[in-house]
Amino acid sequence: MGGQGDKKQSKRNKKKISEFRGVAVESMLLFAKTFDEDERSPTVLTNAAEYLFGLNQYERAIAVAEELVSAKSLDKTLLKTAYGILAHSHFKLERYAQAKESYILQRQLVSQDDKEYTEITERIATAVFKNAEVIEAGQGKLAAALELKTLAPDSLIRVTAQYDAATLLLSISEWTRAITELKELIELYPDHELTIEFPRKLALAYQKNSNWRSAAAAYLRLYKNDPSPEIQREGLFLAASMYEKAGDFEAAITHFKRYAYDYEEPFDKRMEARYHLATNYETIGEIGKHLYWLRRIIAGDAEGGVARNERSRWLAAWSNAKYGDYYAEEFRKKRLRQPLQRSLPKKQEFFQNASDRYQKAADYGILEFVTLSSYKIGELYEGFANDLRSAPSPQGLSASDKALYAEIIEEQASPFIQLSIDVHQSNVDRAWEGQYNGWIAQSYDALKRLYPNRYAKHEIIREYGEMIR
Repeated sequence: MGGQGDKKQSKRNKKKISEFRGVAVESMLLFAKTFDEDERSPTVLTNAAEYLFGLNQYERAIAVAEELVSAKSLDKTLLKTAYGILAHSHFKLERYAQAKESYILQRQLVSQDDKEYTEITERIATAVFKNAEVIEAGQGKLAAALELKTLAPDSLIRVTAQYDAATLLLSISEWTRAITELKELIELYPDHELTIEFPRKLALAYQKNSNWRSAAAAYLRLYKNDPSPEIQREGLFLAASMYEKAGDFEAAITHFKRYAYDYEEPFDKRMEARYHLATNYETIGEIGKHLYWLRRIIAGDAEGGVARNERSRWLAAWSNAKYGDYYAEEFRKKRLRQPLQRSLPKKQEFFQNASDRYQKAADYGILEFVTLSSYKIGELYEGFANDLRSAPSPQGLSASDKALYAEIIEEQASPFIQLSIDVHQSNVDRAWEGQYNGWIAQSYDALKRLYPNRYAKHEIIREYGEMIR
């Protein structure tokens, strides 16, 4: 009970003090008005403004303080107090722009070496920051950051405001401006609690601005320095990706390889690293290493267990198709020479290896590779037939023997042409099932060449075109 009584008494005392102050204010204002020429009048008026502020009568405090600052010969100390009352009152009324201006005028009356100068500067920064919160569409944060860099460069709020501005610049795709702000933050505030975020966002800004080499260097710094293992891992992968975009395939290979060897998880990213290694080695012409990483992709999917997914199966199918392309190219480069029994087996080996790889690509059941494989196997059959036909005849044959030899070769080649037609036909037939893509279209073009009596007629083309709409 005693405690509640004390609280009630305290409230009554505060109320009485407020009433006394109210009376005192009115007396002060009356004195200043009556004796406006009295040299004590400005001091009394300043006290009245302070009392009004203490009574939460901010509008009246502003009115009195404005009267004071408009005086031509006001003591510097009183003027500083008046500007302070103006600033505090505007701030309480959430008129942050006006508060800022009054704080600036107040600070002009204080030496930079004075502790009060720093205190007023922090108030300016707070007013600028608060004003930014009420300006439309986040543009206030940009304006606040620029203002604080000028008005209060050493304020505690400046870092937060500038970081918010940089984040906003990123969100509106102002990459170059964001880079400028973030680089400045990194240089000026190496020990701030937000420091961890500055290089992360800088790397992203470089990437978005297509500054590939700068982005690569920034992501490498994250890989080496960021305290988060996940950010480190992602930084390494992105650094390699940025080098690839910059056309520095050697550097890209170095870092993708490090990623592929160092990080078994997550499964998806490791598969992507292998994919990039395969493509980059192909780009620089190191075919042996290109094939190695194709095998690693295929093995990675096969051994993926429950982690296997649509993307990993696509990568494995793609790898088999690329491996098929390698053997197909070797098949095309291998020329048939006499005697055929010596040159033919190696060509047949490349043919079989290419066909097997294409079939493995098709076995994943992905339409893109099913149709690609059909078209390319059809090409292999046609190529084999044409190579047989164009192979040189044995030397020393008579004209009649040459004719007989040509007939024998044609007997050997014709079945390959028929196989090519059959494979392309099976590809084209998929269109009747509602499946259609560029590989099917190429098979149709091949059939027009291989079987013109059926596929090269205008009316058939029109009928087929209507069928695939």
